Amino acid sequence: MKNKLSLITSIFSFLAVCFLLFIFTFYVDGEMGIILIFFSLTAPVLSFLLALYSKDKVKVSISSDAYVKKLSEIEISLELSKSCRFPVSFVEIHTASNEIFNNNKAIFKTDVNFIKSLKIKHKITAFYAGCGKFEVESVYLCDFLGFFKIKCTNPLPDKIIIGSVPEIPEISASTQLFRVVSDLVVTSDEEEAETNLAFSANTAPGYEHREYVEGDSLRRVNWKASMKREKLLVRLDEAVSSVQPAIIFDLRRLANSDTILSIRKEEKTFCSAFGLLRLFINQGIACRFIYKNIEGVYREVLAENEDSVNSILFDVLTVSAMSGEFHFEEKSSSKACATITVTSCMDDSLISKLNSNQNPENSAVIVADINSAVSGCICKTWYLDDDNNFKLVECL
Repeated sequence: MKNKLSLITSIFSFLAVCFLLFIFTFYVDGEMGIILIFFSLTAPVLSFLLALYSKDKVKVSISSDAYVKKLSEIEISLELSKSCRFPVSFVEIHTASNEIFNNNKAIFKTDVNFIKSLKIKHKITAFYAGCGKFEVESVYLCDFLGFFKIKCTNPLPDKIIIGSVPEIPEISASTQLFRVVSDLVVTSDEEEAETNLAFSANTAPGYEHREYVEGDSLRRVNWKASMKREKLLVRLDEAVSSVQPAIIFDLRRLANSDTILSIRKEEKTFCSAFGLLRLFINQGIACRFIYKNIEGVYREVLAENEDSVNSILFDVLTVSAMSGEFHFEEKSSSKACATITVTSCMDDSLISKLNSNQNPENSAVIVADINSAVSGCICKTWYLDDDNNFKLVECL
């Protein structure tokens, strides 16, 4: 619609100029009028031909930092370059960003002339946490007289992904959910220790030990086995999956759902998952974190320290929430002592998967808020309240 209005405006402007030239030629100065008519007719043609020649000679690229903190500004650089020596008049760049940022649409107009390249700085603010996107939708060339606008034919740059980093809450170790999971970790650890001590030297133990030496991480010390053998023992394998809790990060959204409401739920899902993960790490509990990466494949990562938590967070922030069913299948060889599914979309596919679990007492699900909980799930349902405590949803 805007293009049609622009074309109509250009036609009326051109007709107005023709009318004025007619009046000037026949009623003011005929000789000068003929000269003006000649230039008025040739100038638009030359201007159009020059713009048409340059339509594939202009290229736009975009770059920025990969991450930005929520409620902070990030600067995006748009670089405009041309591959011809002739002057290029005016370039119009149309950009768009998703709802993570405050400015969804923007138009930049600049002249290039004889300049080989120039940069445009654009700042946007991340209003929400999650996977932000910025792209160039289209590039147009306007002729020198402003009568015509031609779309550039050069390929547009790929959209860039900018992770908006949320403020991860500090969750107290006294929260009920953590106490339940830590009890399961201790129980599983005791069972593994007893199994290990019961094996002889000719059998395969649950895991092997060696004596503690200076520099070993205290997180690797098996305190139960150390007390029984009266010396500090560390595990040769730094982590045993059967005594580690697992967090399954489920970032999905319902089809045709309200975008802003979905983004807010996804942001709360980030806070719940990584707040709980950091709590495990701070309490010396290694944790498996399972999530779908940017290729759409589920990935399992062992989180043992703060650096690994940040690395996982930055990777997850590059993944967009998509609609679809929950279809994660855990390998039987890597069962965890407790499984916590943190989801932004509590739907039938997830409930069916949770209900098929053989040990529902060792499983839990965390939803974005109390209103996101639905009935029908046999696993306990939790949510993170405004005081950063996990609360159990009752009477589902």
